[in-house]
Amino acid sequence: MIQTLRNKASSWLVKILLLLLVLSFAVWGIGDFFRDAPPDTVVATVGEIEIDLNAFNAEFQRQVAFERQNDDRYTTDDALEDGLVDDVLDRLVNQALLIQLSRNMELVIPDEVVAGQIRVDPRFQSSVTGQFDNQRLLGYLANRGLSEAAFVEEVRREIQQGVLQLSVLRGAWVPATLGDALFEYRQEGRIADVVSIPYATIFDVDEPTEDDLRSFHAENGELFTAPEYRNLTVVAIQAEDYADEIAVSDEELSAAYEQRLEQFVADERRQFDQVILDDQAQAGTLAEAARATGSLADAVAANDSIDGDIIPLDWSTRSDMFGELADAGFALPPDGVSDPIETVFGWHVLQVTGIEAEEVQPLDQVADTLRRDIQIDRALDVVFEQVNALEDELAAGTDLNEAVSVLGLTAVRTPPIAADGSVQFGSDAPDLPNLPAIATVAFDLDEGEASLMEEASDTAYFTARVDGIVPPAVRPFDQVRDEVEAAWRNAERGRGAARQAELVEQRLAAGNDPSEVASAFNGTATSTVALLRDGSNRGDLPQAAIERLFTMHIGDVETVDDGVNQLVIRLDVIELPEPNPDDFAYQSVQANAENAMGTELLRQFFDQLHETIDVEIHQSVLDRQYHQS
Repeated sequence: MIQTLRNKASSWLVKILLLLLVLSFAVWGIGDFFRDAPPDTVVATVGEIEIDLNAFNAEFQRQVAFERQNDDRYTTDDALEDGLVDDVLDRLVNQALLIQLSRNMELVIPDEVVAGQIRVDPRFQSSVTGQFDNQRLLGYLANRGLSEAAFVEEVRREIQQGVLQLSVLRGAWVPATLGDALFEYRQEGRIADVVSIPYATIFDVDEPTEDDLRSFHAENGELFTAPEYRNLTVVAIQAEDYADEIAVSDEELSAAYEQRLEQFVADERRQFDQVILDDQAQAGTLAEAARATGSLADAVAANDSIDGDIIPLDWSTRSDMFGELADAGFALPPDGVSDPIETVFGWHVLQVTGIEAEEVQPLDQVADTLRRDIQIDRALDVVFEQVNALEDELAAGTDLNEAVSVLGLTAVRTPPIAADGSVQFGSDAPDLPNLPAIATVAFDLDEGEASLMEEASDTAYFTARVDGIVPPAVRPFDQVRDEVEAAWRNAERGRGAARQAELVEQRLAAGNDPSEVASAFNGTATSTVALLRDGSNRGDLPQAAIERLFTMHIGDVETVDDGVNQLVIRLDVIELPEPNPDDFAYQSVQANAENAMGTELLRQFFDQLHETIDVEIHQSVLDRQYHQS
């Protein structure tokens, strides 16, 4: 069947359609999501289409795997908390809506289009010729257990979805007047003078009384509030606890050394002087002069026509350098000078200024490290056995403390621990591996709940139980008196800086020179670049200053407090960009606007499909599978 289709895939119309369909395949992919299924496994019914639980689970796990690429600690529990079940359901229902709509419209995709899509699929391209490879296709079908006919219909169905989406997205275009307005809005630049009055320049602060400090503590309790803490029972099983008991013979140590010898080899390193020139002939002349004098630096100094400087290359291995430079440089003898070497930067002349030969660390230097690695590796077998045994006990309903006693493990009762792994003031941190990771898991548990076995590191696992929760609370004054005094002084300095800023505002508004004003108040003055509305080039200025700046008129003066400085800002210049459709920045603004319009059009399109095609969600099936309430 595919061979028959293949012969039809050459017309220009087909090629244009294939080009338009690339977007839809990037979004939707190809998958057999919808099939007849027993009623108790149907997740949703869309028109005449049923989405079954197996298909849903497969898509859900694909999404979990995708999230795990960015966060290797991402779990199914994380996915449930993030609402991934609803996201996947929405995606699959929308796919089914498109399929049902294409059936209702009797949308027919010609064989030529289907064949063309299969032929350009990267999965079926030869790595040698870059052309369609039928054997790759047949292997793919065999792995998925699909017939050619079923696969062709699957591709046809995906193209139908793509055609429908593209018909909607074609309406997402930005008229020139709107494009110009968006460009001017987003690329408008504002230049301002900024006079900064640091809190630290205010020295005339009175000494606080005890009543001052106690009042400040009472009025600003949020500054001195301890976070939520949790008391835990933690059972950690780590290779370090078993490694010392494992003996490693000299023979095993020698064998491991030979197997890992590459790890103990320090590559040869060299230092160079180099000159980079634009002209090959000039580089050749310089190389000859350097060989004659024995010094590349002397040859450069003696020749006024050389338009280049000595550039030292610090100690480098062969792999640290460009291939061409490395090959030539590491072939030179001590103090040797190379012939001209061409790279994308020009013509290089190198001279060796130092050589450190390759060095192999002998066994006696690495024996302790190697022995420990072997012990840890073997201890992991014990760790896995203990982890499995503890999991079995807990799965059987055994209490954590009892399971620990049965298996001869150790349970550690922790002092109150915060979500970041820090311990409550005055407590000592418990001797546990990766306390922040343990805290992260524990803060997802309810009181009395224990976690599954989790990785603390490559060589350690743990389970944690929450024994008690200490809610956030304002720390007593006597415990934080020094912090209260420091915060009080900072607040007083801030008020002093604010009074200074009012005087600075008056002088800037009167047109005085910012540098002279700043000098009079022990501040600093700067003139900004043309700041953009999104703050992408704001440097050290707070975003609040940018937001304020774009509400001002030329000559206006405003003050922003960033917690460390009073920033007095005078708007001097407003730069309005000239829209140019050929400019990359203009095209980026236009593309972003079209993408936003396309997203909104698709949302409205699917909302309408929900109104015209019956959709029934069988929530109980999902709740049973994912233990949702």
